[in-house]
Amino acid sequence: MRLASVFILILLPVLLSAQQPCDCCDWQKKGDQAYQAGRYEQALVFYENARQSKDASICDYLDFLVARTRLDLARGKRTTGPEAEAEYLRCQEKYDEELKKFQARLDADKARKKQVEQADDELWKQASTGGKTAIEAYLAKYPGGRHVEEAREALTRLEIEARGNLRPDTAKMAFVKGGTFMMGAFDGKGHDDEMPAHRVTVSSFYLSKTELTFAEFDAYCAATGAQKPRDQGLGRGNLPVFRVTWWEALLYCNWRSEQEGLAPVYTIDKSAGNPEHPDIWNYSRWTVTANWAANGYRLPTEAEWEYAARAVGGQGGGTARFGNGKDVADFAGINCNLSGGFSEKAIPGQFRNKVLDVTALPPNSLGLYHMSGNVAEWCWDLYEYDYYEKSADAKNPRGSLEGKHRVYRGGDYFYETDGGRTTNREYAKGDHSVSSLGFRVARNAE
Repeated sequence: MRLASVFILILLPVLLSAQQPCDCCDWQKKGDQAYQAGRYEQALVFYENARQSKDASICDYLDFLVARTRLDLARGKRTTGPEAEAEYLRCQEKYDEELKKFQARLDADKARKKQVEQADDELWKQASTGGKTAIEAYLAKYPGGRHVEEAREALTRLEIEARGNLRPDTAKMAFVKGGTFMMGAFDGKGHDDEMPAHRVTVSSFYLSKTELTFAEFDAYCAATGAQKPRDQGLGRGNLPVFRVTWWEALLYCNWRSEQEGLAPVYTIDKSAGNPEHPDIWNYSRWTVTANWAANGYRLPTEAEWEYAARAVGGQGGGTARFGNGKDVADFAGINCNLSGGFSEKAIPGQFRNKVLDVTALPPNSLGLYHMSGNVAEWCWDLYEYDYYEKSADAKNPRGSLEGKHRVYRGGDYFYETDGGRTTNREYAKGDHSVSSLGFRVARNAE
């Protein structure tokens, strides 16, 4: 790789990370793309346009880009004669000059950054033991600081202590004692995204014994003015709610938390809105952050869901193939499509082709109903195909940091038995809503 390219790839991104977007940025970006493609003359035109833009004065790294590009142009012509060789040497001298300036700016930037980080760390050290006012002062001074998540969680803990850590209704929520288990295809039988099986630890938590019902979700809709999901003519009441998007599940969780005096888990930014239809939600433009210290309702993580679904003998993380604690599906235990053969996984039987009451079939050993079949259930996590290769020995994993789809688990009434296996993973965009996808809620227990 050319020396010039080494420096631009290694040094420039560090310096630019401190720059704010400006009028010259588009030209500079086009120049970078042309340069990487080897179109040096075109890149030089773009960089010169950037230098002539109104905000060029704050982008002093442009001189370096121009010098680098001219050097590469001259290098390609240096063998064509004495004048070309002289031009190359002049460009090399200019490049060396700009490189020294560039390095000096980089060193100064690193020094400033280190000072800011040290001041940030020192203030947080004082604020972390100084109570609510001190923590709020830290957040006001460093809203994008190094300890923002810790500060927010500390405020939440103080809020919970002030309110009282209200325990869930144990008639509706099952306590799931935490532990360590081998998440994924523990028996070596599954899809590629279920492998490899890997060690995961989850903290104790509460999980609703049933899928959320239409009655519960309709109460939220009546209180907030949200549109009620269609029931496909199957009825409502104690049937599991479906046609609910992942985003609507989060909104429900926050609403229910507030109704019960709990700290909401999710902060949802809907400010981007839908420019074409302001009265219609545009989930693709929303963003969400989760405060994992909050004691309110939330969706289970994928690891929590699987840990609870695989329960055997009242303990999560067992080796149950299906969410009712059994290794073979049958008509009396799971509401799924049993019209096929699947001799290893299921006893062939009737295909009901409809959802059932949320307590219609027997629960598993934790008292959780329909962890396999009936309706599939949203989890919090972003889906990543090879995530299991990256999350070994994780504690409370919460999914990939990148992706466009959210995980759902458990299969549904329309799925064949494979979809209802406790390790099977499915995914969809957060605005997805179908007549076979609902959710259940979780809460922290520690």
